[in-house]
Amino acid sequence: MVTPPNSEASTLPHPTLTAILNEPTAKDINLLRTEIYTNASSVPSTLGGGNHGHLGTVTDAAYYLELSNQLLAFTAPGHPGPQVPPTTALTEKQILNNNRIYDTELRVYTEYNNLMNKLKQQIIAAVPEAFIAELREEFIGYANKTPLDLLTHLITTYGTMTDEELETNRSLLASPWNPDEPFARFWVRVKDIRSTATNHNVTITDTQTITLCRTALSAAGVYGNAINQWDTKPPGDKTWATFQQHFKLHEKARIKGLTTAQQAGFHGANYATNYNVGIHVPSPPPTVTCASCNAAQTATTPPTRNAPTTTTNPPDGHATIGYCWSHGATRTAANHTSKTCTNRKEGHKTNATVYDTKGGSFSTNYLFGRSNNNGRARPPPQE
Repeated sequence: MVTPPNSEASTLPHPTLTAILNEPTAKDINLLRTEIYTNASSVPSTLGGGNHGHLGTVTDAAYYLELSNQLLAFTAPGHPGPQVPPTTALTEKQILNNNRIYDTELRVYTEYNNLMNKLKQQIIAAVPEAFIAELREEFIGYANKTPLDLLTHLITTYGTMTDEELETNRSLLASPWNPDEPFARFWVRVKDIRSTATNHNVTITDTQTITLCRTALSAAGVYGNAINQWDTKPPGDKTWATFQQHFKLHEKARIKGLTTAQQAGFHGANYATNYNVGIHVPSPPPTVTCASCNAAQTATTPPTRNAPTTTTNPPDGHATIGYCWSHGATRTAANHTSKTCTNRKEGHKTNATVYDTKGGSFSTNYLFGRSNNNGRARPPPQE
């Protein structure tokens, strides 16, 4: 005996599928397929192992076993037919039990049949008629077709990517990453691109993925230190798993550094790009419109100076921030810059400044007096 599902077929995660406006592409079909799979899975069923709802109704048997990791295939329920009248030989208890079994089987079939009709109508509404019309039968339309019939036709006819499209998909792994986006989206992007390739029987290897993702992160302009450290790892340590772990840890440290700087009263947007924090630039004098006032203004206003290009001490009351490629933000009063640093790391660049860090450190330890890379306590210098 099967247990009747508790959900209504009309209550689906995607009440309306994403419309396809022109000839379907592989991307369109993948999205349609995903939404249909989600809807089918959302309606509970004890069939096919019971863990994936009605997913087995919109996939072939082999693919369902692969997706669901089940040993039981999904067998669509059939209509139980008219109920057989009880015979006089049956007891009242037996008659009641037979009625319960019949009612349950009828409810399970009705739920299944309603869901199939709902999913079929969703596909028909989302796809222009021209691209499914060859399945339509005279007089009865799509009455004899299942959602799986429609999906199979669309996948076979329009869901296959060309070699050029597959290469374009692969190259998306190297697309420059925007560091203002949540970093979790980077890994989702990678997963989706690789899944698209796998669905078309193309494998993007871990080595290829690492190379392309390194390119994407390098183009972001803020992961130079993390990339340098990755490049120096032994070849045996450079796996896809360690790549993800390495850059997730560095991103966490980068975000923490930005938060620390903001809490200290600096502007995060400037800090995130070039450490241009705490530099005092005088406001321009107000605009004067009359000729006589302009003459007076010209006589009394000192020549305009460009913003400083080195880490010199700004006026009192403003933060005095320097920069060292190996150690990050520093206090100018300590005379610790990329050029004067006496404890340089490998690859140190003496011309790195707050305006152009050249992929150097994002640390704020030397700025706020926390321990340095050697683990020794470093109190802030007295100014």
